[in-house]
Amino acid sequence: MITLIRLLLAFLLTCLATLTVTAQERKSQKDNQETAITADASQRNTSEKNTLGQDKVVIPVPPKTRPRVLVNPNTLGKIRKRFESRSMKSVKAKILEQAKAVDSGTPPEGKKVSKEIYRAIESNAVLYLLKNNKKAGEKAVRMIQEAMPALNPQNEKMVDDRLNHRVIYTAAMVYDWCYDLMTDEEREFLYDQTIRLLEKSEYGWPLAEGRITYLVNHFGEEKVPSALAFGMAAYEQYPSVYNEAARHLYEGLVPSRNGFYPAHRHHQGSAYGPGRYEWEVLSTFLITQMGAERPYIDEQGKVLYHNMYNRRPDDVIFAQGDDFNPSFIYRAEGSGYFGLHGAMVAANEYQDPYLQDEVQRHLDFKEKFDHLDDGVLLLLYQDEILKPESVENLPLTKFFNEPIASMTARTAWDMKKGMGSNAVIATMEMSNYYFGNHDHLDAGHFNLYYKGPLAIDSGAYAESEKGKGKHGGDSGHWNNYFRRSVAHNTILVQDYDEPYRPMSIWDAQNEGGQVINAGGPIEQYNGGAPLSFQEMVEEGGEQVKLLGRGFGPDSIAPDYSYLKGDMANAYAYSYLKMEPKVEEAKRSFVFLNLKNKQVPGALIVFDKVTARKPDFKKRWLMHFVEKPEVEGAVTTLVKKPGRLDYSGKLVNETILPRKENLNIEVIGGKGKRFWTESADTNWALAKEEDVTRFEAGEWRIEVSPKKESATDHFFNVMQVMDKGTEALSTKTVETEQHIGVQIYDRMVLFAKDGNRLTESFDLKVETSEKELKVLITDIKAGKWKITGDAISEAYTVSEEAGVLYAVLPVGSYRVVRE
Repeated sequence: MITLIRLLLAFLLTCLATLTVTAQERKSQKDNQETAITADASQRNTSEKNTLGQDKVVIPVPPKTRPRVLVNPNTLGKIRKRFESRSMKSVKAKILEQAKAVDSGTPPEGKKVSKEIYRAIESNAVLYLLKNNKKAGEKAVRMIQEAMPALNPQNEKMVDDRLNHRVIYTAAMVYDWCYDLMTDEEREFLYDQTIRLLEKSEYGWPLAEGRITYLVNHFGEEKVPSALAFGMAAYEQYPSVYNEAARHLYEGLVPSRNGFYPAHRHHQGSAYGPGRYEWEVLSTFLITQMGAERPYIDEQGKVLYHNMYNRRPDDVIFAQGDDFNPSFIYRAEGSGYFGLHGAMVAANEYQDPYLQDEVQRHLDFKEKFDHLDDGVLLLLYQDEILKPESVENLPLTKFFNEPIASMTARTAWDMKKGMGSNAVIATMEMSNYYFGNHDHLDAGHFNLYYKGPLAIDSGAYAESEKGKGKHGGDSGHWNNYFRRSVAHNTILVQDYDEPYRPMSIWDAQNEGGQVINAGGPIEQYNGGAPLSFQEMVEEGGEQVKLLGRGFGPDSIAPDYSYLKGDMANAYAYSYLKMEPKVEEAKRSFVFLNLKNKQVPGALIVFDKVTARKPDFKKRWLMHFVEKPEVEGAVTTLVKKPGRLDYSGKLVNETILPRKENLNIEVIGGKGKRFWTESADTNWALAKEEDVTRFEAGEWRIEVSPKKESATDHFFNVMQVMDKGTEALSTKTVETEQHIGVQIYDRMVLFAKDGNRLTESFDLKVETSEKELKVLITDIKAGKWKITGDAISEAYTVSEEAGVLYAVLPVGSYRVVRE
């Protein structure tokens, strides 16, 4: 009888007219599902290997005590105190306001369940949890039962997945915090609604076996954490929800993310990366607040450091991958975080004072421009006791490790000086793998900023003129330009006979850039993505081999920052039996903090590229917002007066190819902003304003040799300064083994053949300065000695860096390997 009443209530609330099973059948199906998934979870916990072939994973079990979703009996007192603290005064006011904002969980006819509805439910639930306000708790119970049937009432597949999962998360809070206010029938109703929504969302329920993409795509977003939270709340009655979500967390998501977390960055770029990270770190927070150990390695706590380091003094984060944050740039007040909650949780969970500083900076930003949202989450995710520490105290250079190797180097932080800051920032990419989805084919890319964006990541995540979507097959701009190598400051090697992505579901022109390997012949954005990090490594292969990295000699304010890799495999289809187009594509970056007021920094890029055939055209690219001027071997960009008060200047000297063999072509302007030679097409954006809003750029230079050769070298020296300031003079340094440049009080040398030197060599220092700081790259690891008229010093060269750094007076020297 009780079951029939419950079903009748569900019928009235959902207005479902197509129930096809009886209550008895439905109950039998649920019981069978619960038994099967619970038994399966038990078997997995005792087996030697999981579904991905990894060692046995022991999945923790939710405790019997309540609360256990985001709060536990040991932390409840702390949360109550936090709620009444002075620092949370505005958050408390927000919760009280949101609790009263809406009285019904049923949205108006034709409308969706709004943020106001689920925030009201959470606010009333937390008032019962913290203040024992029974009236508020009963309101939360009533409203969640009204709201859940209104979600996806037609039971259509993949309808408003993000909203549905967000409200499942809300239901978990109500189920756990208001447990003693609910009847068995009400709890069963929430369970039924949760299962209905999970079944009709992407990946289904129980979760689809086979090609769940643990590494990329939507599986890494809300579904597992929301199901995990509800499963924790309902574990005694319905263990299948937790068992199913936890199995995929521990056996799929955890090993795939632990594979790239040592990089201290996310492969999905500057916007989607923090957004997906929010749900990844939330899973950790859910598990630890339940009382268990962290599922992920502790380096998860450093993932947002990449955005921290890549934040410019104008408060804009360098765009990487599919970045959708134009509105902040448009008002020139900063890009903020997509995934603020993730930053809060990470700061709290890992007790990181630098992340806490970033959280506070962003909260101040939100307070200035937008209303603070999600009062309950602001209360639970923050640690008001953790004292922030300014990023200004961090080292100026950070290496982001493999498998997404890169380096960001700064001359200063100056985060409060805005566009008047004298800070120079250079980013240097050597991403070892292409992860797909919102990742770009941009190995070897660099950005350069000084009082404005100078060398940029071109293109925009915006509606395309050819196809009206933002990405995928619906957007010609995304598919043929934006995520391709031609839109980045890297190298193209053109084989006109090479098929573009053969056997791929996406067919587009071949612009000579890097290709998609991991995941095989099918484009990664959808069904062809690797199942896991392990599969990507084994089947896709490493696309960039890291050859050297280091900075110093001061680890806090280094004189030099160095990164080198071989990108050859990024241009080769690993899954086809084709001869490689590129045999060698070694790129060396050196950023110099010159500590000079007129010219504060310089970025040096040295490339050695060997193609299979001499007639494969090689092009070295650099993109700009404004039009550059080219005179001989020198390219000059000056920021023009306009909407933003930028005043930087870039001077790039091309040393190789030599002047007699050098061609520098300027491409851009209206009708050619996003042009590709191979398709003879400009992949334009639909809206003119998006060119500015997304800092998409309009111009690029293509540096190429006039003569055909299998091997070519590109050697470019970029200096930054204020407009009106002249560049420092440079001197090319060349020996039998080396090619290099002398600038100000520095000398930088590279091995011509691109390999580490093992034999002794001679070196001459000639300068009007008192002495030169000499960086010799491509040196074999071990003991070396420099002897001359005025010096005899021993040095140790590390394997990871392969560089020797010495301060040498004028004179002749012998560099000897001992």
